[in-house]
Amino acid sequence: MCCLAIFSGCTSTPDTQVTTSDEQDTIERVRALTPEALQAFEIQAKRLATACPEVCRYEYDAISSAFREQFKIRAADGTYKEVLDPTMSVPWSHLKKKVEDKNPESEPRAVLIHYGLGDNDEMVIGLSVVILTRTANPDVWSFDTTAADFYIVEAHRLIEHKPEHWAPFHKRYMEKVLVERVEVAGDNFVPLLKECDHRYYGLPWEAEFMWLGKHNTVPPGTNVVFTHAAEYIDNVEYGDCRGYQHIVCAHIEGALTNNPSPIDSFYCQRGVDLGTPCPPRCGKLDIADLAGNCGQRSRCMMISRPVEH
Repeated sequence: MCCLAIFSGCTSTPDTQVTTSDEQDTIERVRALTPEALQAFEIQAKRLATACPEVCRYEYDAISSAFREQFKIRAADGTYKEVLDPTMSVPWSHLKKKVEDKNPESEPRAVLIHYGLGDNDEMVIGLSVVILTRTANPDVWSFDTTAADFYIVEAHRLIEHKPEHWAPFHKRYMEKVLVERVEVAGDNFVPLLKECDHRYYGLPWEAEFMWLGKHNTVPPGTNVVFTHAAEYIDNVEYGDCRGYQHIVCAHIEGALTNNPSPIDSFYCQRGVDLGTPCPPRCGKLDIADLAGNCGQRSRCMMISRPVEH
């Protein structure tokens, strides 16, 4: 038994893909789980949710809910409340112009998403575009954040600011946001640590981010949506910081589904979240480390795959 997929809004020739009967049986078993078993399943699924590198709706829901559950603010009455405004957006054309006009096309770039908190405990993000420079290691690229223009997302626009204007936003984020690094019973929310928790998360432009615009139909005025998310990091590089970390997922507004994507347009109806975090990797992008984040099979690939000829 197979299901024929029709690709809407993809800038590519569609390819037929199927959901196999075995995979469909797995999906049905998950749907039939008891609430208690489902909760345990979701805890484990969140730890395996990072896409490789494209994000479907299933993965998006998992990593965005992980942020809401693992990152909180303590209210005046001592209870925990969710951080406000976990998503924000700007016109794709506006972001694309900032990236491509400022920096020469011959040099690869990355978009850094900086974490901040507003006066009303709402998330605020800053954006900077950096040029990647080759190092002696062909897998490692370095970049200088001090030479980058800095923007803050305000009212769905990128407003240029001096980097020092951003400092109070990030300071408030570090002082007020709490993280539950591992999921165990009891009150386990702790303050963020500058040696552990990310100041920014960098998405490589040529290798990943720009393909959202190439693989999806993007009418004028369409937004790119940034969503705060969390992933479970069990990497020895993180040492005592292992556990949930704050990341960002980006997708084209209205183009995020669980439908199979064409083989040659793998970011069609998908998001991106595979980036370089600071700390621990400040000022550099390691392609090998990015690839290493794909140790788990994408949950989307478990649901759809191309027909074998």
